[in-house]
Amino acid sequence: TPNNSFTYAIEAGDAAGNWSAAENVTFNVTDLDEAAPVITAGQSISYAENQAAGGVVGTVAATDDIGVIGFRFSDSGTNTSLDTFYTIAADGQISITAAGIAAGVAQNDFETPNNSFTYAIEAGDAAGNWSAAENVTFNVTDLDEAAPVVTAGQSINYAENQAAGGVVGTVAATDAEGVTGFRFSDRG
Repeated sequence: TPNNSFTYAIEAGDAAGNWSAAENVTFNVTDLDEAAPVITAGQSISYAENQAAGGVVGTVAATDDIGVIGFRFSDSGTNTSLDTFYTIAADGQISITAAGIAAGVAQNDFETPNNSFTYAIEAGDAAGNWSAAENVTFNVTDLDEAAPVVTAGQSINYAENQAAGGVVGTVAATDAEGVTGFRFSDRG
């Protein structure tokens, strides 16, 4: 509540009854961190599968009246999740760990369901206040990991004397993510 600065004239006295000249002393009221941080509700982090150990998969957002200085996973009370698959830095960046990679689990492989995980996360401030736990959803997204396959042994027959631009047939190919184009291999 302003005004946060006040000036008073102060004198000092001694045992003999002598008093100093008045000197102005300024009193400044400083702010204390009175409220716990708040993690933004409903956050969802999506990241591509096949991350390398230490890869940043997303960042958690939080606010505080003075400033957020750290984060932790609620299940472990530390910056490493209880399953040891993720760590969270003081700035809210979440990274997948070597344990998360080595486990060979869904956290890094879209083809191994589930592809969505929820972790409760808390934010802390310099005064030692911790936010209420807020669930953050982690979503693993798919990467196209395999090249398309042109169906072997195809033969296209078409009548002679076709007009320029005329369709003479269709080449068949498959891909888990869908075929998006064709080209002649001798032309790149």
